[in-house]
Amino acid sequence: MTALHSQTRQQIRHYTSRLLNDIQTGVATSPASGSFVCTSWEKPDDHFNKWQEVFCYSGTGIGTTGNPTDWVNSTHTLTFLPAATLTTADLVELHRTWTVAEYNDSINMAILSVQREGMQHSVDETIILDDLLTNGTFDSGYTISWTTSGAGATFANESTIKLRGTYSAKVVNGAGVAAFLYQSVSNYPKYVNRNVTAKAWCYCNTASRARIALTDGVNTWYSPYHTGDGWERLSIENKNLDAASTALTVQLRTELGTAITAYWDECWLAPDDHLYEYTVPASMVYIYKLDEDNYTTYSTGANVFPGEFGIDNSCWGILRSTTKKIKFHKDRYTPRAGTVLRVHGLVAPTVLSADTTTTAVNPIYLAYQTAAFLHMSRSGGNSPDSEFHAKQFAFWQGKADQERLKMGVNLPPDSREVEV
Repeated sequence: MTALHSQTRQQIRHYTSRLLNDIQTGVATSPASGSFVCTSWEKPDDHFNKWQEVFCYSGTGIGTTGNPTDWVNSTHTLTFLPAATLTTADLVELHRTWTVAEYNDSINMAILSVQREGMQHSVDETIILDDLLTNGTFDSGYTISWTTSGAGATFANESTIKLRGTYSAKVVNGAGVAAFLYQSVSNYPKYVNRNVTAKAWCYCNTASRARIALTDGVNTWYSPYHTGDGWERLSIENKNLDAASTALTVQLRTELGTAITAYWDECWLAPDDHLYEYTVPASMVYIYKLDEDNYTTYSTGANVFPGEFGIDNSCWGILRSTTKKIKFHKDRYTPRAGTVLRVHGLVAPTVLSADTTTTAVNPIYLAYQTAAFLHMSRSGGNSPDSEFHAKQFAFWQGKADQERLKMGVNLPPDSREVEV
């Protein structure tokens, strides 16, 4: 579902600073250490000398910040400290009263103030039913829960060649050396003398080099090799863990030979019984619908659920333990190993960690509330400036409160709150 709004932190900062008459933007030319020229500014000499900050928000020098110390209008030269050298065509912003850090912090405070009103519909597809692994979809990136092995190999998150979701894991082995990703299950003793099944999707254009392996520390089992024809599902089924097992590890392997590329996605490891509890996806405040999908076939470009089945809402609930869980009722529902669980819910807006990060929260509210927080930060004490800022805080807070009344989201029927 597409969000109504999508603005970056930099856009919201500029919206707000323009409302407060607290910004001058320009393009840097003729950069030197601690100075640059901006021919579009026509201001009297020394106009910017007591401003709070100059900040590069786009270009090679992005993130460079300094305190303006001198402005010469005849040469259109701004000098700043600490001295740094920008690059021609860098975009800069100047602020008279508040720093960029103050703007960014106040924007995030404004977002946090509307965690409920600013919720957005979201769909999560990172849970694989009956899966003992973590991040088997690789949607959190291959470095989360997976370990790499192989001299000279390269590993990367792949956003184009993938089965679904955000990423697959891309592996290029070093010439003449095997390479693989692997993950071990810490509570393996629980599955001794029981059967387990491991499966993974692999994309490769070279035959007889990519396969999965499963080891319990005593035995090692292998899947058939990938045939070299696009996406294929590789399987190791119903292997009994030895009574003397010392591990339970899945490996996604590229065997030794010339350097080739393999992509891995939707990997899972399932025991011979079922798992009925799954960690609630991050940021979800409500969950209102669950679907499952066996995803046994794949067509290039068909990043959809080809066999989607709704799970009746009477079959599950929310377990509000320290780690919030989706809990299925054993007498009403049996998970199907290896199926992807599609979780429909509402997520709370999150703070913005970078200028390019976007938020779906109403930007008009954010600009008003950010302005209020900024003035509030200067309203303490008995100086005339404090009195001015206190009045401005009251004005902008009133504007923000009016805009906040227009915000909100209707909960879908049978929504389950994750935390009460």
